[in-house]
Amino acid sequence: MRKIEKTRKAKLKSMLVAMRDDITKRIFEEMGSKKDELSDDRNQAPMDSGDLSTLDFQQSMENTLLSHETEHLNRVNSALDRLKQGTYGVCLNCGKEINLVRLQAVPFVEYCVSCQGKKESAVATE
Repeated sequence: MRKIEKTRKAKLKSMLVAMRDDITKRIFEEMGSKKDELSDDRNQAPMDSGDLSTLDFQQSMENTLLSHETEHLNRVNSALDRLKQGTYGVCLNCGKEINLVRLQAVPFVEYCVSCQGKKESAVATE
């Protein structure tokens, strides 16, 4: 492996690890705050239907955000696995190298710009 490739790989790995750590921290913080909220909810006065509706909406939004963070974490972990296997930065569809600028913008990206566009076009026409 050339020195440039080693430097590129180290830089991208550093980005992915930092991203993974940040997402993991946010997930644990959210889960901790949910635990505290559940404890607080048990000590509150009874709620009317409007209060319960607002609470349900808030919990739904928090669950959606937590689900999004978990999916994001899975994609980052998958990218780190591909990095270990030596397949990171290679389009899963055509096998061509993904542009470094694209990887820096979205480090867990799996497809080159061309294949991503084709994939999105196919979904849009369904």
